[in-house]
Amino acid sequence: MNRKIKKKMKLARVATMSFSIVSQLRKQLEAIKNQNIDITIISGRDDGMEFINKLDIPHKDIKIPRDISLIKDFLALINLYLCFRREDFDIVHSTTPKAGLLASIAGFFARVPIRIHTFTGQAWANLSGFKRWICIKMDKVIITLNTQVYADSFSQVEFLLEQKVIKNLEDIKVLGDGSLAGVDVQRFSEKEKLFREKRRVEFNIPNESFVFIYLGRINLEKGVNELIEAFNKLTKENRNAYLILVGPIDIKEPTEKIRIESLIQDSPNIRFYEYTDNPERFLSISDVLCCPSYREGFGTVIIEAAAMGITSIGSDVVGLKDSIINKETGLLFRCGDSEDLREKMQLLMDNHELRRSLNDNAKKNALNRFSSSRLSNLVIDEYKEKYGNK
Repeated sequence: MNRKIKKKMKLARVATMSFSIVSQLRKQLEAIKNQNIDITIISGRDDGMEFINKLDIPHKDIKIPRDISLIKDFLALINLYLCFRREDFDIVHSTTPKAGLLASIAGFFARVPIRIHTFTGQAWANLSGFKRWICIKMDKVIITLNTQVYADSFSQVEFLLEQKVIKNLEDIKVLGDGSLAGVDVQRFSEKEKLFREKRRVEFNIPNESFVFIYLGRINLEKGVNELIEAFNKLTKENRNAYLILVGPIDIKEPTEKIRIESLIQDSPNIRFYEYTDNPERFLSISDVLCCPSYREGFGTVIIEAAAMGITSIGSDVVGLKDSIINKETGLLFRCGDSEDLREKMQLLMDNHELRRSLNDNAKKNALNRFSSSRLSNLVIDEYKEKYGNK
């Protein structure tokens, strides 16, 4: 097809699973569609498909395994290549590590003119040996084969420079003040707190209790072990605290999975919910968000809570240093240190004035710097500029 006579820009957004698209990119995809851009979503099928269908955006089902699997990876690569050739996309934009690697290779050989990837954290950050080496090489392939690479935080760019994954700042770009797609400030609004008392009754949580919340995949790398340990120490002194865990248990080692499940079940003050497409409902009954992760790209959940006037406690790692301004919009603790985490949790329980100040600052920061409309406009402007120059 002669690209010069095309009336519409053809764009593919590629991710490993549909859930990651729904949970973070919904508002951005709507904005792109409203710009009369011919957009297609490419991912595997999972719990997020119901909500992708509501977007009324075409979806191509291509299974991309998260873990290394030579046969499945090769099949996904071939399917991506054939799809790119058949659809004749002008732009292919990937997120998530494996989708980024396979889309960059397929896009390069399919001669897609504009190939983009957004880094949202490094899966190899806490690995060692051969696994770390091969994952770094994969990221270098992504950088080499794409025509543009973004990161969703400035601290992530610094980390990639330190690790010599990128050679200079010209190799990568951060849009605005960072984050993958910003926060939908209409959806994550302080107005949700109007339903706080009613929803606490629904969740069987006393209205006068103090509620911590964790939103995300439940695994060891996300620091859930330290969070439960810190919370259990906390409740020995104060039984009026609750911890809500929202997200799927993603632990492959059976013994460790059973151990974490037992810790959750054995605590009467821990509530577990495997999946939600309405995180704002859970945030509305919460006082403080906890994000004890060992690695993050940015930490979108931080600014979602912040937009609702809820401060956060996060580990002092790449990504969270961008979404949390320490002692101004939230508190950072030493990564992996459950006692330091417990102290920060206790501090925010006891010091109402500090918590109120952090809540107010967090909300202002989220609304002023990270609205989804701002990030969507920046992404769309990038697409139009690159499409016009190709």
